[in-house]
Amino acid sequence: MLLLSFIISCAQSKQSNTSTSKEDTAAEKEVVVSAVYYVSGLSQEQTMKSTGAKTTYFWSVSGYLYQTWKWEGSGKSNVVKWGSATFSISYPYSFSFSINCSDNQISEVTLSSTGKVLNSEILDSGCGSVATELTVVSNQIFIITNGFKQVTTTTSTNADLITTYTFQKSSVYNKDK
Repeated sequence: MLLLSFIISCAQSKQSNTSTSKEDTAAEKEVVVSAVYYVSGLSQEQTMKSTGAKTTYFWSVSGYLYQTWKWEGSGKSNVVKWGSATFSISYPYSFSFSINCSDNQISEVTLSSTGKVLNSEILDSGCGSVATELTVVSNQIFIITNGFKQVTTTTSTNADLITTYTFQKSSVYNKDK
């Protein structure tokens, strides 16, 4: 289930929220600064529904899986995913997987002024996607120094999962910013 959750967020399946509260309206200014970012960290907290048992996984990242964010206005950003990375854990068991986005994935992401993902639509599937039985409960972006964290909560019949990706601004690709 851990692998599928990461791929689902990497694939950024279409999601929309029909809520109309003020904090759920499209941002009027840039939330994620237009720049190139790379995945620098991944953690997941899984809670089993049958027992309530929680397990936290901290993945190591080797390689560079990038996202280029470009502000389009009205809460929308164009996001291009590219590059490749391998994600590994050694506890409670040894496991790794790789994502190769040599064929760019292009999405349009709409954020609220608070960083809530209001809508995400894949325009070009690029590095692919996968069908799973996970339902996205929430998807939120939090700005941090020199980057952002994306926290995605999903649920399935067996477990709830909170996945946190840390993105850092690339010093290689943002020299003029």
